[in-house]
Amino acid sequence: MRRYAEGTREETPDAGEKVAPGTPLVIRNLATGQDATFGGVSEIAWQDKGTSLAFAITVDGGVGNGLYLYDTVSGVLRTLDSSSQNYSGLVWRKDSTSLAALRSAESAGRQGPTQTLLVWTDVSKPAMKVLDATASLAADLRVARFKTPQWSDDGAWVFVGVAPWYAAPAADSSDRSRRIAATSTNPDELPDVQVWHPKDTVVMARQKLDARRERERSMLAAWSVADGKLVRIAQAIGEEATPIKHSSRVLVVDTNAFAMERS
Repeated sequence: MRRYAEGTREETPDAGEKVAPGTPLVIRNLATGQDATFGGVSEIAWQDKGTSLAFAITVDGGVGNGLYLYDTVSGVLRTLDSSSQNYSGLVWRKDSTSLAALRSAESAGRQGPTQTLLVWTDVSKPAMKVLDATASLAADLRVARFKTPQWSDDGAWVFVGVAPWYAAPAADSSDRSRRIAATSTNPDELPDVQVWHPKDTVVMARQKLDARRERERSMLAAWSVADGKLVRIAQAIGEEATPIKHSSRVLVVDTNAFAMERS
């Protein structure tokens, strides 16, 4: 059982980038009625056909953040990884002891964090494999948090989402003065004008509805657990890639082709 968070989360353009502080988690043994309680839990993942619960802790300031493994039979709590970064995207490989998760990594001059992929082929062993996105991708690309990792059936690959990593806008005195001027303008005096380019393939009303989904689009990539090789599958935003179950292939549909004709 998890408690609800206090208040409501403000919907902002970068809301999908942030991990909100966690809430208390209560695990009750139904046979004995005993509770195990953990604070600041932001995400959980139960093991398929197993006794382990993986969970991430997120607190304000980052002191105490980490990824933990709790055995509900023995009552043993293990720390899989800890840092001041945020953890998300916890996922078990089906009917196995293999676990994958994402850990955020900030970079100066870039908007939002990239993600480091953490993989345990067997959580009963301390060995952890790491995909360092900054070393495997171009400087303007990152591993995206809004794409949950996905295991291949045989556990040889972990699929992640790759997205553009834009440079942070430079803030100077002129930018600040413009922002002050904008906030001081009377909203009633602003013109009610909407600009829609005739070459846009999606009409403005639909653009507004799909704004967040568009910001969270990514390109599928596959990371080899054995040798640490990252393979880009989709080469552009708009190429929708779906791994085919029980196969070594991926189906890629290019939605960019004939976009204007569809509109």
